[in-house]
Amino acid sequence: MSKASIIGKIRIMGDVRVVSPLAISTGQSDGVIDSMIMRNGNGQPMIPGTSIAGVLRHIIRANYNTQIADLIFGYIDDKPEAHQSMIVIDDIILENAELVLRDGVAIDGITGTAIQGGKYDYEAVDRGAIGKIQIEITLRQQWQEHQEKIQEIVKAIANQLVSGINLGGHTSKGLGQVNCKDVKVYFYDFTQPQALNAWLSGNTPPTVYKAVPKALVSKNTFHMDIDLAIKGALIIGTETDIFDKDEQSKENKIMLKSGTDYVIPGTSVKGVIRKQAEYICRHAGCYSQDFLNNLMGYTDKTGKISRKSRLHTQEVYLKQGVKACDQTHVRIDRFTGGHMDSGLFTDQPIWQEKPYVKVMTMSISVEECTQAEAGLMLLLLKDIWTGQVAFGGDKAVGSGVLQGLEARISYNNQNMKLKQENNKIAAAPETQCLLEELVGEFVRAGEA
Repeated sequence: MSKASIIGKIRIMGDVRVVSPLAISTGQSDGVIDSMIMRNGNGQPMIPGTSIAGVLRHIIRANYNTQIADLIFGYIDDKPEAHQSMIVIDDIILENAELVLRDGVAIDGITGTAIQGGKYDYEAVDRGAIGKIQIEITLRQQWQEHQEKIQEIVKAIANQLVSGINLGGHTSKGLGQVNCKDVKVYFYDFTQPQALNAWLSGNTPPTVYKAVPKALVSKNTFHMDIDLAIKGALIIGTETDIFDKDEQSKENKIMLKSGTDYVIPGTSVKGVIRKQAEYICRHAGCYSQDFLNNLMGYTDKTGKISRKSRLHTQEVYLKQGVKACDQTHVRIDRFTGGHMDSGLFTDQPIWQEKPYVKVMTMSISVEECTQAEAGLMLLLLKDIWTGQVAFGGDKAVGSGVLQGLEARISYNNQNMKLKQENNKIAAAPETQCLLEELVGEFVRAGEA
């Protein structure tokens, strides 16, 4: 039998669902929108197979032997054993896709104001879009000795798809979360007549593996989930469409929504965290900009030099416990102290219906997190918890302040929990010692 002889096939199939807005860009602008999403020839939004392959390759290389990962996904170099990929991933055509327009602005970490020319917008597929995923892997005679390891990795890929992967742009800010359900792996061993007949006839083979949610996590990942309440008003503003306004709708800005849920976009969360991290670093010691760039990523003005962020935030969805209320303002002439002509306007922020009740959970994680970086994350947690930072608009009048209720932290195979007790952050004694040690590492690193 030739080394190139096909001795089997593996097929992974399942249903795909977009969990947070997906922005896989063409890299082109239509003259109005800075970044357009990718579409097929019929104009339908799609997820290219190359995007999925790149993400899966990164995950497998980070958790398995590089040689086996390269065997499955292929590689190109000057070595004679370089070969093409074993894996073929079909493009996913998204059904039930609704397009949304998101925007953002770069903020100066010192002044807290927008950077000149830092405004941008981009197109995204809103959460809820669905599709079908199909992955096919060809097994050849020359790789027979690696079959057990290949099958192990294939099962890990299927489990990761059920747990979820991040695709497209702004993934470190919570966008592009995609997960699958009812994922099954079909193993066709062509040395067995029954499996060969099943492949040729399109039937189910004798060996089938049903995937379970089991994500592969990078080493030394710091992760925290923070349960929060809203102290006052909260508004992540989006302008109402003047042509859709009726006599009963006069709002200037309304709270951003995703489907039926109010949302704090991951870009807002990441922006607030970065600005506050810069503030903490400036007041904690002699931290250079390289420290934050290494943690949160950066791109220079030319776009040529960049580092991918290791800090990941998620979109925060508020499903219940809040309501939108009109809030009327008037612009004041700062010279006369009187109101300005035509200066009356109305916004529509959201308010919490019952105080000190959880209405949202904010998730933050850092891959390959050092102890000093973990200490910085704990200081950020304290500032969010105690309302030292605010999210969204109208911060100058007290909007966007949150109240921490509970936090769950995992780092270095240890799980910790913080709770709100008598307006203070409480934790078990052993947890307090560990948290103080991590914050101490951050302070010492700044002094070094």
